[in-house]
Amino acid sequence: MNWDDGNIGHSCLRGYYIFRRGHDQCSKIAGFTFYKISLYGITTQTATKHLVIDDVVILDSVVGIYPIITGPNPEVHEFSDKSVTIKNSYISGKGENFDCNYDTYWQKNTYSWKYIIRQVPRIYDGSHTALVSSDFLKDKNDFPGCEWWNNRLNVAMYGKTCVINTHFANYNGRCGQADRLVRTNRDTHDHIFPINFVSGNSISDVNVENLVEIHRPELETVNIADCSDLFCDALKKFMVIDEDGGIFGEVGTLLAESEHEWDGITRLQPDGRMLTYSDTQDGLGEYRIPTPMQTNADGSQIPMNQVYSNVGIVRNENCVWRNAVPGWWCPRGTGANELKYYDLVVESMDAD
Repeated sequence: MNWDDGNIGHSCLRGYYIFRRGHDQCSKIAGFTFYKISLYGITTQTATKHLVIDDVVILDSVVGIYPIITGPNPEVHEFSDKSVTIKNSYISGKGENFDCNYDTYWQKNTYSWKYIIRQVPRIYDGSHTALVSSDFLKDKNDFPGCEWWNNRLNVAMYGKTCVINTHFANYNGRCGQADRLVRTNRDTHDHIFPINFVSGNSISDVNVENLVEIHRPELETVNIADCSDLFCDALKKFMVIDEDGGIFGEVGTLLAESEHEWDGITRLQPDGRMLTYSDTQDGLGEYRIPTPMQTNADGSQIPMNQVYSNVGIVRNENCVWRNAVPGWWCPRGTGANELKYYDLVVESMDAD
């Protein structure tokens, strides 16, 4: 493990690269090959404005890349356009040299395991992930006092992850695990900024139906101390945008299931069963619509089936439900059927 204070250093077998500080404006990690990494190929916790990961090869790593970008603090109305750019690279999940017995065993049985437990990725079931969604936070977390991924902090105001000219291979469920190209950090609650696959990206030996896993929000966050009487939004609004079709085979956006647990909605679940949402603890249903919006001027009630036909993020008839994600794939389309999705940042300027 290499802790760095601004200069680039090397890592090798069963090590990984952690970038803690970087330069204020731009930091670059380039020209490395990492293989058989038991935790992360590259992970960061840096206040740099722009992080560039260029010309790297990552093979057989549990997680390929997981960036954490810190600052500035939105609570005092500070903001800065911050970004992560991954380009000209090759990331492979479980290639032909990955041994399902030997490598899987040593990922969890190195002599140092008990000393690095707080650095272990949030998902550690034997599956591999190319990219964990970038976290843009108001400040660094309390690692090593808490886990590396424990990011229950307010989110910075801006953030963007762009992937360019990168090939992803061998996320294929080998060894019986559910490998994924992209996963969310299930411990990020307020907001996750999109991942944009911009141009020149490609895949091989990847299960197209299982490209992305978006974790469902946790019911325990529905409390007055976290997200009041609703789910936190991060895992309900995450987007993966393919701008040239190199990843999903067509241009479009993969959307999280924002309508998860809206009472009365029936959805095919990741485990293959049909489920009608009915749990009222999360507080989602027609009863959430303000009474004046359900009432005509004469006091009569407006039938809600006349007002809307679907709930969740805006979609059209071309959007397809993908239960393995779970979420919606929405091709961009053209003309009147064109769908382009963006983050809208709304800042409260109140003194507190």
